[in-house]
Amino acid sequence: MPPQPEWRFCTRCGADFGLQAADLKTKEGSAGMQEISRGPGWGAWDVALGTGFYIVQAVSILAITWLVAEAVEADYTGIPLLVGMLFLQLAIPATVWFFAVSRRKVPWSALGLWRKPALKDGVLGFAIFVLEITVQFVYYQVLEVVGVDTQDLAPTPFVETGTEYLVGVAILAIAIAPFMEELFFRGFIFTGLSGRWGPWWAALVSATLFMGAHLEPLRFPPLFVLGLLLAWLYHRTGALWAPMLTHLLNNALAVGVLFVGPPD
Repeated sequence: MPPQPEWRFCTRCGADFGLQAADLKTKEGSAGMQEISRGPGWGAWDVALGTGFYIVQAVSILAITWLVAEAVEADYTGIPLLVGMLFLQLAIPATVWFFAVSRRKVPWSALGLWRKPALKDGVLGFAIFVLEITVQFVYYQVLEVVGVDTQDLAPTPFVETGTEYLVGVAILAIAIAPFMEELFFRGFIFTGLSGRWGPWWAALVSATLFMGAHLEPLRFPPLFVLGLLLAWLYHRTGALWAPMLTHLLNNALAVGVLFVGPPD
C-alpha cells in the first residue's frame, strides 16, 4: 500500500515520515515508503532500557507476591501467583507507554495498532498457528526418540488445581497475555530494533527474549520458532492482529491441555 497524505508514521515500522502531505503524494509503493522512512521513533537503546526495566518489575512483583503469600500462609502457586501474573501483564503497556509513547512522542498506532483487523489477519494467523503446532509435534517426536519424557513439556500445572485456578489461568493466557505480550515483543521490541538492525536481527532478538521470558527450558526450541513466526507475521501484515490471533490460539491449546490433561 502506498503512503497516504495523512500518514505521519509508517504503518509497518512506526517510522516518522517527517514530510509534508504534498511530498508524500509523490511517493508510491514500498520503495517510496522505504525511501522516506527514517526508522522508528524509538530504537535499540529504548528497547534495552524498557526490557531491563520490565525485568526489574517482574522480579519485584514476583518477590512481593511470594512475601505476601508467606505472610498470609497461602499457597504461592495459587491465587497469589495468579495475581502476580496479572500485574506482570499490566506492567507491559505501562512500560511501552513510558519508553516509546511518552518518552519518544510516538502514537500507539506506530506499535502495530494503526488499523482494524482484516480477513487476511485471520487467515495468516490461523495458518501460522497450524505451522507452529506442526513444529511442536515434530519436536515432541524427536524428544521421545532420544528418550526425553514429553510429559515434562505440558504447561506447568498449579499445585491447587481447582476450577477457579484453571479459570484464572485461562483468562490470563487467552484474554490478556496474547495482546500484552505481542504489544511488547513485536510492537515494541521488534519494531524498535528493526529500525537500526533490520527485520532479521530484530526477529532473532525478539524471539530469543520471548523464549526466555517463559522460563521453560524444555520448551525453548518451539517457543523460539513461535517467536520468529510471530515476528514474520507482524512484518508481513504490518499490524499486530495476526500475531495476536496466533498467540491466542497457541495459548488456548495449552490451556485446553491443562483442563483435559496431556495425552498418554
